[in-house]
Amino acid sequence: MRPTSAFVGDFVPVTARLTARGAVAERGEAVRVVLVDSSTGIELDTQEVEADAWEDGVAEVRLATRPEVAAAAARWAVRIEPAGGAGGDLLAENNERSIEVELIDRPLRVLYFEGYPRWEYRYVKDLLVRESSIRSSVMLLATDRRYIQEGDVGLPYVPRSSGEWGEFDVVVIGDVRPDVFSTEQLEQLRDQVAERGAGLVWMAGPGSTPWRWAATPLGDLLPFTAKAEGGDSGGARVWHSGRAGHAAA
Repeated sequence: MRPTSAFVGDFVPVTARLTARGAVAERGEAVRVVLVDSSTGIELDTQEVEADAWEDGVAEVRLATRPEVAAAAARWAVRIEPAGGAGGDLLAENNERSIEVELIDRPLRVLYFEGYPRWEYRYVKDLLVRESSIRSSVMLLATDRRYIQEGDVGLPYVPRSSGEWGEFDVVVIGDVRPDVFSTEQLEQLRDQVAERGAGLVWMAGPGSTPWRWAATPLGDLLPFTAKAEGGDSGGARVWHSGRAGHAAA
């Protein structure tokens, strides 16, 4: 498991799932796992897997590196090196897996929607504007689709195509009603997060978020599920954690 893109200067995690078969799976074997820059041969990270770390022939290793140079398609490889050498390995060519990562050297692009100027809005907006590694667009949206705009980069309107949503790395949804967006816009945002890996941050509030969002195209991206228990709950809702994904709350 690895990201398809990452920012220069950030730690980039790469998780390798190792599978052994035959005698190696039965007895376990110490191996060295290396993350290598394929273009230079430089080792970016390494981890040792002890013989007793295997469970039913499977071991998981977490590697990481901090790239310093941008690249449209950096080519890395995860390589397994048996402690006793490759002599006892009947199929040594399957000990390496190549990966490709886009390395980006520019500010993080954040789009923040909020429904009213609450305290959280003022704090987060100021944080986004002050941070030099972020370029932000901030929109206060009203139900009649009028808006107030702040942040570093102005927008003429809420994104309304996949390409326009693709201009942002992270979208923050505050306490704003979902009906200020069209169904098509929400579907485009869902695809941007679920299919293309953009980040989605939820900021709950007393008005709309999260409970009004459960039945929208973004409902599956909430990091929990909504369920009213005991028949008529008088408007109360019990939120059960347990949904994983790109979203955060």
